[in-house]
Amino acid sequence: MRTICKHLSIVEATGGDRLDVYRGIINPIDYDFGLEKGGEYLVFGMSLRHGTTWLYVTQSPWSSPPDIRLVPAALFEFSAREIPPAMVLTVSANGCDAEIVPAAVASFEHWYERYVEDDAGVVRAVAAAVLRLSG
Repeated sequence: MRTICKHLSIVEATGGDRLDVYRGIINPIDYDFGLEKGGEYLVFGMSLRHGTTWLYVTQSPWSSPPDIRLVPAALFEFSAREIPPAMVLTVSANGCDAEIVPAAVASFEHWYERYVEDDAGVVRAVAAAVLRLSG
C-alpha cells in the first residue's frame, strides 16, 4: 500500500494537547524526519508504540538496501482497515505495543534495530519483502 506525506514534523501535523502524546517519544518535538511533503511512500509496516501509530515507510523501494524509516502515521494521509496479505500482527509481551510487518521480517527478533545496524540477514529479508510489496 502507498501513502502520501502531508506533514514534515509532528508539530506541523498536530496541535495543542495532541503534542503531549509525542513529547516523551520525539525529541525535539519539531524533529524533521527527512520526508518529502507530497511525496508518495510505500508502507512496509505499522507499529503501535506508547499509544501512537507509526509507519515503516520507504520512498524508493528500489534502492539497495531500501531506506526504511519509522515515522509517526500522523504525518501521512493514511487509513487502513485490513492487514495486507503476507503480513503478520505481533503483540509485545507487555500487551501495550504491536506491530504489523511482512511475515519474513517478523521472524527476526528486534528486526528494525538489526536492520538499522546492517545485520546482513535482516537487510536481505527486508529488501526481498520491499520488492514483493512494491509489486
